[in-house]
Amino acid sequence: MSATFIFLLGNTPELSRIELQAILPDAQFEELSDQLISTTLTDTDFTPEQLIEILGGTVKIFQVIKPLEVHAEIATIKTEITEYIRAEFVKDFSVAELGRDHLEMIEAGEIKAILKRDGVITRYVDGSRHGLSSAVLSHQKVTEISVIQAANYLVLAKTVAVQDIDQWTVRDRMKPYADRKKGMLPPKVARMMVNLAVGPHPDKDSVLLDPFCGTGTILLEGLERQIRVIGSDLDAEATAGARGNIEWYREQIIETIPEATVLNQDATQLVLPKNQKIQYLVTEPFLGKPRPQPEQLPNIFKGIEKLYLGAFKQWRNVLAPGAKIVCVFPAVLSEHTPGYPTVTLKALIDKLAHFGYTTTSESVVYHRPQAVISRQIYQFTYKPE
Repeated sequence: MSATFIFLLGNTPELSRIELQAILPDAQFEELSDQLISTTLTDTDFTPEQLIEILGGTVKIFQVIKPLEVHAEIATIKTEITEYIRAEFVKDFSVAELGRDHLEMIEAGEIKAILKRDGVITRYVDGSRHGLSSAVLSHQKVTEISVIQAANYLVLAKTVAVQDIDQWTVRDRMKPYADRKKGMLPPKVARMMVNLAVGPHPDKDSVLLDPFCGTGTILLEGLERQIRVIGSDLDAEATAGARGNIEWYREQIIETIPEATVLNQDATQLVLPKNQKIQYLVTEPFLGKPRPQPEQLPNIFKGIEKLYLGAFKQWRNVLAPGAKIVCVFPAVLSEHTPGYPTVTLKALIDKLAHFGYTTTSESVVYHRPQAVISRQIYQFTYKPE
């Protein structure tokens, strides 16, 4: 059997979208809005519960209950919701509306009154018009019924999977070692980057390398996908912290994890034990000063380009043919930072083709509010000459 599902994407929908496409490469997607995308899954695909555990950039997954006429009257929509609650013996429910801010709001209290009049006892859980939070849905047994609208599209749906916000918070804030001064990569972004590299079914014999591992955020997300990992960093304090974080993860989160190795090496001179060859390289190198002055940018980016070029040249010694690389490049983008010129490493990207690195997609920008430096996430395949 097959069913249609709608994915509510997170705060960086473009990155969330390509992550979803990497995990479901054979799916045909329909974009409903900037943050809503739909597809049909069969019994041979992942379940929604499995997908939400894998994905870093999807907040909720809805299953379509019934398509509705695009211009259906609000009374008709209420009737459909009421009939679904009655037919499915729903005890606790909530109503969400997505893509309908410009339309009359559905009053859930009226739905409950109709049900009560018909002798159906239910409990309505109040929340935002856009739906209950993941935290509420994770901790309460509530059926969230959603009315989702887009151009020429209107469906009744129910929430079938939500992000486990507790687990993400643990890995983000509870690990024993962190360095808040270095602009830490959020675990969800790290997971999306890992997923872009490894796809839906990573080979369990493969190895993921982060040659700028810092405190091990990418390594932990690789271990979550059950892949062997190797991390390396020039900062001895950071690598000691990464080892401690991995041990904490083993003791507190999951006892059985793949092999994890952390080295103290310069990424531009990296040598792996036993001539290990790497299938996946996922990393965020040094991005420069977090808040540089505009006049400092030329010298800063010149130094960063030299660092990156040296690293990419050295990585040819450890990458297996066909290896996938997902790497963050710093950028200053005037549309995000008024008063600053746009400065990127596009010239370096073009140079990397001469060393066997082929870009496989356009870059995706991850930008934090108030930040000067944006992250441009590039994907490459390594094909030695």
